[in-house]
Amino acid sequence: MTSQDKDDDFAGMLQRVRAASDAGAPAPKGSREPPPEKKQSRDSSFVSWSGLIAIAVVVILGVVGLASLSTWIARRMVAQGASADNPALRRRQLQQQRIQRYVVPIDTTISPVEAGRLLHAIGSAGFDGPLRPWEQEPEPKFGAPCCPQWTRAASRLFASNRDWIAAVFPAARRGLTTEQRALLRSVARDPSLAAFRRVAHARATDLGALWSVPADTQVSWGELPTVRAAGLRQAAVASAAAAALDLADGRTASAELRLREVISVGFLMQRNARSPFEESVAGWIVNSGRVGLEALYLAIGRVDDATFASARSDAPIPVSNANRRVNAGDLEATLLRRIRDTTELTGIRWQLLLGPFSYLPCTSVRRALFGPSAPYRAALAEFRDALVEYPSDERRLTMVVRGVPQMIDPWMGFRQRNTERPVWAELAFTVTRSRQLERCASLFRR
Repeated sequence: MTSQDKDDDFAGMLQRVRAASDAGAPAPKGSREPPPEKKQSRDSSFVSWSGLIAIAVVVILGVVGLASLSTWIARRMVAQGASADNPALRRRQLQQQRIQRYVVPIDTTISPVEAGRLLHAIGSAGFDGPLRPWEQEPEPKFGAPCCPQWTRAASRLFASNRDWIAAVFPAARRGLTTEQRALLRSVARDPSLAAFRRVAHARATDLGALWSVPADTQVSWGELPTVRAAGLRQAAVASAAAAALDLADGRTASAELRLREVISVGFLMQRNARSPFEESVAGWIVNSGRVGLEALYLAIGRVDDATFASARSDAPIPVSNANRRVNAGDLEATLLRRIRDTTELTGIRWQLLLGPFSYLPCTSVRRALFGPSAPYRAALAEFRDALVEYPSDERRLTMVVRGVPQMIDPWMGFRQRNTERPVWAELAFTVTRSRQLERCASLFRR
């Protein structure tokens, strides 16, 4: 073995010894790296937590965005509803108040429910169509009034260029022709006329007596049926025709009483209206009665009474809805003020209460997420005390609670008429468990 080979062998042995020594020596403190598998586990855990946080942030932003969009839609709906008005009807009703002196004496034996059922039966006289949803069967059932095309005949016989009711009393005072008398008898032979005269002496009427909704049924207040106008108008005309016949036969006091009864029925409906439509029908009835009463007074020479009864003597009342546009910042205050205003139409106050007021909890993100505020519930209690008079009113008011949207107590049990909900509403409830936000989010499909 040469010296070179020895040196190479010694060097290799030295390297092997050093390698073995390095492998067995402990690593310096703090310099040991974690096992590969543990490092990978920590990295995956960090990634999973980051993903969960990101998902949570996205969900929260989505819920807040959904609530914000719902409140924007609700504000528009409430602002539009809060500006609803009928200035012409409101002016006419205010002007008519001064002729309440002609209202006939009250019969205390007539209950509000009986009066409501009679008005329903009178309005449905001669109607053979199917009942509307929730509508009660009219009782009693009256047949069809009068004859077809009697209005054309009345205009031909009494007045071709003005209201025939205003023309019939001067004709009756002068003396009726055979043809005129025959027509008036046909019109006055209305099967519901006796019931109409009885209702005129009622103190109040529950117009909710014509419908019935089970307590556990979901129904919107706008779906409730109202009185039919056709039969009521025909009964008012029949009263005028009977009054003209009384005048022609010298029964002046009876003729005056019949026309005052027409006015009384109109005022009765005005005081108890729960919708603008019912108030419109009531206003028409009052006006037809006063037209006839004015003509009667002129025919018998009571000029001062005729002047007082005439609509031409009504004071001008400037009523306009030009400034009814509601700003978003004044939305709640304007709505509450109008519901509290006793000079508003009663039907409008109910419409505001059951319509835009029920959406108020959705006009702010906080209330959309956590429910109605204490002032809101206090306002509802105040309106209940002010407007509820009959059991049907209480049932109507609970439609703010049990109807759509179901705002006051969303957890209250009821039988759903339509269980379909938008996907975003289901998502909002799944994430937040808030029935309130679910209902507000449902506004998207309206």
